[in-house]
Amino acid sequence: MARKNRIIFTAQEQSDKGIMSLVLGILCAGSVTYSLIVSYLKQGEVNSRFGGALLVTLLMSVIGLILGAMACSDADKRKTVPTVGVILNVIVILLLGALLWIGLN
Repeated sequence: MARKNRIIFTAQEQSDKGIMSLVLGILCAGSVTYSLIVSYLKQGEVNSRFGGALLVTLLMSVIGLILGAMACSDADKRKTVPTVGVILNVIVILLLGALLWIGLN
């Protein structure tokens, strides 16, 4: 008899920290994207509030990165969501660093 492909269900659950890391990554990416679009449309003439908002975004992204790293180290939890959260938060941090570097030059 041929063996049928079956879906194997496991008892592993998603980590709350991993989900929070992904949510923070999505919010931070959205905030950076919005700030870039508004700044482009206004040709760089934006309020200083955008700088403060991006600073808060950087702090939230670092927190999301830490939560994602902690969730990836859990042995009995799934790893997909925290890994995506870590990648997204790292991309946001690198993008904000690039924006800072471009702004200083």
